[in-house]
Amino acid sequence: MTRIRRFVGVALAALVWVLALWAVAVGSPVDGAHAVAGDPLPADLSVQLISRAPRYPRYRVEYSQGVPRLWPGTEDAKRFPDPGEVVTLTARVANQGGVASLTTPFTWTVDGLVVGGCSLPALEPGTAISLTLTWPRQTAPHTITLSLGDGGDE
Repeated sequence: MTRIRRFVGVALAALVWVLALWAVAVGSPVDGAHAVAGDPLPADLSVQLISRAPRYPRYRVEYSQGVPRLWPGTEDAKRFPDPGEVVTLTARVANQGGVASLTTPFTWTVDGLVVGGCSLPALEPGTAISLTLTWPRQTAPHTITLSLGDGGDE
């Protein structure tokens, strides 16, 4: 029984290896065509991060005798924007593909409601751009997204 399991395991591994080689040799479909080795990758726009400014110091904790305490002198430090305080959201968008992107529409949404947008200029491969939105902070948790293109790729 052990020999049969070992044989089946080796056979499956060989099959996976052959399929992987076949996929590399034949190529995979890209926009209805087959990719050829050496062809540049298509444009690939990616929202890499969204950050908020201003930033405030986070909690600084010390552990004395195994008990966490705020670092002396930091107890009353401001750590978050006040409700209604205008904050700037900055998104970094990069073209991670091998060719220049086209001009692409983008949309900022907060909790599903459109709060901003425009068009992203064409980006050369390997380049990035920052997009900003000013927004009055509210106390409840929110979902903030930046969608690229008409289809809403986030």
